[in-house]
Amino acid sequence: MVTWSDWKDHLSQRKTPVEMGDLFGTPKKTPPLLWNAPVEGVSDCSVALVERLLRWGMSPRPQRYQEMVLEIEIWLTESKDRPLTVIFALECLAIGYVLSRLSTVIDEEGWWDVLACLAQIAADGNNIQLDQDPLTHQLLAGELALTLAFTFPEIVFEKSMRAQSREALSRGLIDLTDGEGLLGCQHAELIRPLLACWSRAFAMGKAMNRPALNRDARTQYEWLVRQALRLTRGNGTQALSAGSSGAWCPALFKLALPLADDPMDDDAAKMALPRSRTTKTRTIDKDDLPEPFVHSEWAEISVLRPSWKPGGPRLTVAHGNGRIQSELESGGSVLWSGFCDPVFEANGRRIQLHDDWDVVCWFSDADGDYLELEMACDGGWTLQKQFFLAREDRFLLIADAILGHRPARIKYRCQLPLAPGVKFSQPKETTECLLTSSKNQPRCHCLPLALPEWQSDHRYGRFNLGVAGLELEQHTDGQRLYVPLFIDLDPRRFSKPFTWRQLTVGENLETTARDCAVGYRVQVGKKQWLIYRSLAHRRNRTLLGQNSSSECLIARFQRDGTTQALVEIE
Repeated sequence: MVTWSDWKDHLSQRKTPVEMGDLFGTPKKTPPLLWNAPVEGVSDCSVALVERLLRWGMSPRPQRYQEMVLEIEIWLTESKDRPLTVIFALECLAIGYVLSRLSTVIDEEGWWDVLACLAQIAADGNNIQLDQDPLTHQLLAGELALTLAFTFPEIVFEKSMRAQSREALSRGLIDLTDGEGLLGCQHAELIRPLLACWSRAFAMGKAMNRPALNRDARTQYEWLVRQALRLTRGNGTQALSAGSSGAWCPALFKLALPLADDPMDDDAAKMALPRSRTTKTRTIDKDDLPEPFVHSEWAEISVLRPSWKPGGPRLTVAHGNGRIQSELESGGSVLWSGFCDPVFEANGRRIQLHDDWDVVCWFSDADGDYLELEMACDGGWTLQKQFFLAREDRFLLIADAILGHRPARIKYRCQLPLAPGVKFSQPKETTECLLTSSKNQPRCHCLPLALPEWQSDHRYGRFNLGVAGLELEQHTDGQRLYVPLFIDLDPRRFSKPFTWRQLTVGENLETTARDCAVGYRVQVGKKQWLIYRSLAHRRNRTLLGQNSSSECLIARFQRDGTTQALVEIE
């Protein structure tokens, strides 16, 4: 029979399992358990407890044994009435990390009480709805169960805990992702916290020579690492996020990339991640890189991105739950980020957007990335959104089309929430604007194509800085309205002369009404583009001597006056 004294001696003398600090590394700033943990709004006492336990566990100091024991005794008493939350799960994991060391100072009954409490909490984690609270579910039902099995392989429950964790973690990776590792947009802010959880679990399983994930889940994990790279901003933070859950955490990627074990991801990381770019590396062949863009109808997330270059333009769009989030980054600066839902009314009545966004079209080719969404609205109205990020031409076109069945006074408004530090400048007389970074570096030139160049002409709307950000208003009398915003992202063109014009569209030798079809010409320096959109039934129409029977055409003018289509929607 093993006595308590024998058990304590065994725990203090055993060589395996390895310490958590050796398994995940011991970064100076953030302990692995708190990598990208969403702790905003959480009691400072709870976070401090986790940090104290982890620091003490990595370098135990005998003079603090009794202090740690007292804190854990208080925690054990209070744990019975606490709800299962993320911070409570982190506290449980922190105690699980240091419990073997505490056997030298805690009494036998108290030690086993703590272990039993942790095992019960891990079992209770299975009752959490995965789709409602995925991070807490994965931390408790998955990582806590695995931590107990990993830390105490000598105890009978090791096999059941390992089986529970493998099932929970594998289900989480498979059910929460789209089949290619991308989480749904409703959980987008948990991408890195979950990646941290799954990476720690993956590493523990690898150390045990017993995989913590089944084969399908491991595939999703490998894809997730790539998706996390695609969603990484130039400064290392995550797109469409703020706070600790999206913070730059180099230690997380340092652990995750070797676990994913994909040379293509390693090359992408060397280009995209901040500190990876500071070290000398071999020349990377573009053909060895994965595609930088991604589109997932299931996850309701799209990343329009020409290359892995950190200073290159990137538009991230999420369209879940009937709402639109977008983020534009260029030159290493986030220009806007957040919800940008359009608002419109007909004859003074606000039209409700009551449906989910449907993906009408997505494609990516040598010319750029194109995304089109559509939503049915009250009263038979339809709202369509277009996003096109030109690869070589380096411009972004964002356009909304409001389509109705009867004439009305249509008023439209949309705001793009500028990122902190971004500055808006607009000439006194003209309508365009320039966005500059916090360091006063020009980042993009915005042209509202459907509005006149002169601010004095307010017949069709306004374009200025609103309370919530960049604000575009437009109105018309008719059945349909097209609202295009041309954003030049090439800094080499910012100082060049520019102009834009609304074009006359003809059909059967007659001028087509603006609520049937519209066309625009944009010129910046020697570069010119043509933008055409049919709002009514597609017909063979002409503009600037060009014939088109398409629904949408975005084209570049060649030197000989002909056009080369960048986007053509039949």
